[in-house]
Amino acid sequence: MSDDKSIPINAAALEAFAAGSSATKSGSGLSTAIPKTAPSSSRENRASETEARQEDPRFPITVLPGFCTRLAGSTCDRCTYVCPYGAISFDEENRPQIETDFCTRCGLCCGICDTFVTERITMNDLLEKVERLSADGEPVFFTCYDQIPDDFEVHPNVIVLPCIGAVAPEFWAAALEAAPQLQIYCNFALCEDCPTAGPDARAFFTHAVNLGEQWTQIHMGKADRLPEKADLLTRFFDATSDEYHRRGIATSLINEVEDIASGKHRKRNSDTLNSFHARKEAMRAQGHAKNRHHHYHVPSRANQPLKKVWPRLQLITNTVEAHPDIAPNIPRYFAAVDEALCEHCYEPCFSHCPAGARAVDEAGTIAVDAHLCIACGNCALYCPTGAAYLYETDARIFLPESPEISEAE
Repeated sequence: MSDDKSIPINAAALEAFAAGSSATKSGSGLSTAIPKTAPSSSRENRASETEARQEDPRFPITVLPGFCTRLAGSTCDRCTYVCPYGAISFDEENRPQIETDFCTRCGLCCGICDTFVTERITMNDLLEKVERLSADGEPVFFTCYDQIPDDFEVHPNVIVLPCIGAVAPEFWAAALEAAPQLQIYCNFALCEDCPTAGPDARAFFTHAVNLGEQWTQIHMGKADRLPEKADLLTRFFDATSDEYHRRGIATSLINEVEDIASGKHRKRNSDTLNSFHARKEAMRAQGHAKNRHHHYHVPSRANQPLKKVWPRLQLITNTVEAHPDIAPNIPRYFAAVDEALCEHCYEPCFSHCPAGARAVDEAGTIAVDAHLCIACGNCALYCPTGAAYLYETDARIFLPESPEISEAE
């Protein structure tokens, strides 16, 4: 009997993973409090590691300033808050930039803002990958590169991220609705001394997963072992003496034979096919990163609104439209206009709207598009009469057949 090469997590880590912190809503499978102090910005030894990182499987992070609300006048600095090594800063024109000598490519900035993207895969393609891998009814696993030993080759149904915190809550909600059997493998003991994303990454990614769970009311699975890429016969003969475990492998073997007959096995395990998908995803991600439209903020005007769809907002909009029952679970802020105070000067709120969400109807009234408004608050900040404001509602505003949710409700 060969050594079991799957990766176990100790019971204490699993218990912490399931129980979490009381700081979040009860019933959530992944809970932890967001740290109240900014993560350490220490950069010691980062520059000396630049050469060693050249072989890092993590793709570079690209900045898309066109999605940064600071170019439209906000003071948002969430990206600098999550960056574990202080690699993100703003130039004299308020354009975000990454100091590559200090960037570990962890992707935490990608998980919190559309301004930052990996050149490996877009969120839409990542969601498509989840749907493709789960098409056979099997669970899809998420983990990160730092959780995998050098001599361990993961099974094709394992998605490896730069850090689990590299994707947004909107993605987790969409993925849970698309494939309810999602599982996360994470040994929190490794997170404490993570050289890539820092110790606070655990708080950020569990917060994002919690939101996805709360919005969908679907709980993420917690895997105690990471499946290795191996043929099923090897897995069967390497099984432990545990009869239940052997019986499960035997059942999988029967299912695998059926998959071989139907062609599913070849599609799932074909290195050529998987390589093709990876190349296609990378090309699309790099095309997204190089799109000139994403690198500039062009102010909108009342007579010429320049609409720009934020990827995270589009992702949650599509999810809600496909699963309208979850809409009341998702709180949203939304921009509105008090017509009694509006003097129809238009310029401040239009030019400072980074998404071009505002339009003027035939009566001269300002209307706000829920599918574009990212609730950055710039309109309220720059409106000279106080007519523009934000109010809290929920995702039912994305549903065309639903009446607009009022403030009172």
